[in-house]
Amino acid sequence: MLDLSKRSKKYFDLVLHDGTKLQIPPPSRGIYGEMLEISKKEIPDEEELGRLVTMVLQTNKQGIEITQAQVDAFDLDDMATFFVEYAQFTQELLSDPNSKFPIAR
Repeated sequence: MLDLSKRSKKYFDLVLHDGTKLQIPPPSRGIYGEMLEISKKEIPDEEELGRLVTMVLQTNKQGIEITQAQVDAFDLDDMATFFVEYAQFTQELLSDPNSKFPIAR
């Protein structure tokens, strides 16, 4: 029997500007879809990128409520860097040769 509640997950470690340490899980289907949409754009919309960063931060393993001040601390460069690093983390999970995910090979 597959018990998803006991499956170990990999997390993206992140320290916010105020020193808050977060562990971010792999993206949900919805967040992953949003990531794909934003990545197709030559110049992502600042509002879309900010909304996506907020959505991802809210999924933190610790259950820490992310404040508007924490989100506002991200400038455009921070948001872009976060997006790229989190996308790389996601791609590494999908391409892991030990993964059972079909595209991992």
